[in-house]
Amino acid sequence: MPGIVAPLLAVIHRLRDAISAAVRPSDKRWPRIAAAWLWLDVVVKQVAGLAARHEAGKLRRGAPRAPAGGRKKPPRSAERRIPLRHPFGWLAREVPETASLIAELEARLADPALQPLLEAAPDRVGRLLRPLCRALGLTPPAPIRRPASRAAAQTAAKTGASGPASPGAVDLDPPHFYWPRRGDPETDALSPKIA
Repeated sequence: MPGIVAPLLAVIHRLRDAISAAVRPSDKRWPRIAAAWLWLDVVVKQVAGLAARHEAGKLRRGAPRAPAGGRKKPPRSAERRIPLRHPFGWLAREVPETASLIAELEARLADPALQPLLEAAPDRVGRLLRPLCRALGLTPPAPIRRPASRAAAQTAAKTGASGPASPGAVDLDPPHFYWPRRGDPETDALSPKIA
């Protein structure tokens, strides 16, 4: 295991252990949690491979190479795509046992020893770590954070601010906004009753 990512990968392994100890196959959450558990194994292997290439000096910055022959891959059919959109922090809510590891993971992502890898391949490392951060309710570190959309950047340039355009505007940044759920005591008190 490459040295610079060893502490990060150890936290992800402990996260997998906490998930497997908390959720059993008889649990109704099992299919979603089992998919996340398997996905964490893929994250560990691919981040370790990127770190090994970075340490060997073989990691190139930029997009991955095009397929052989200079042709693009055919687009996937709509039937084969499975959207896996989950709310911000869904894994932390589904498996509360992961709460003790979230702060440690955040500290490992902010580790100065890891920053050269994050800056060397922000697109590839970000593609692996951004979903993990989103699932646990963390804001990704700056090098792998997805750039703002073109519309948001234009609005911020016009107003000269990075927040909402007007004082009454709603900031839809995921860490601060979530859709209210029926039966949630926090949001039921704030939402108007519909007759």
